[in-house]
Amino acid sequence: MMRNAFVPPRQAPGALVSRDAIKAMRSMASYMDALAEQAGFALRLDAERLWQNAADDKRREADQLERAAKGRSVIPEIPQTNPVLAILARHGRLGSARA
Repeated sequence: MMRNAFVPPRQAPGALVSRDAIKAMRSMASYMDALAEQAGFALRLDAERLWQNAADDKRREADQLERAAKGRSVIPEIPQTNPVLAILARHGRLGSARA
C-alpha cells in the first residue's frame, strides 16, 4: 500500500498538543459552569445539575490527561535554582573569589 508523501504518519500527541487539549477542556468546563449558573437563574434545576455534572466530568478528563502527559513527558521539570550556581556550589566555588 502506497502512502501519500504529504500526509505525516499518525503519532501520539506531543506535549504541546496535550497542553492545548487540557486548556481547551478546562475552558469548556468553565463554559459549562456558566450554563449551569444560567439554568439555576431560570430555575431549571435538572438542567443545572446536568451542566454541573458535565463540567465536573470535563475537569476530571483534563486532570487525567494532564497526569498522563506528565507521565510520558520527555521534557524535565524546570529546576528551581540556577544550574550554573548549582555546578559552582557542587565544586565548592560558590561565594569564593576564585569563582
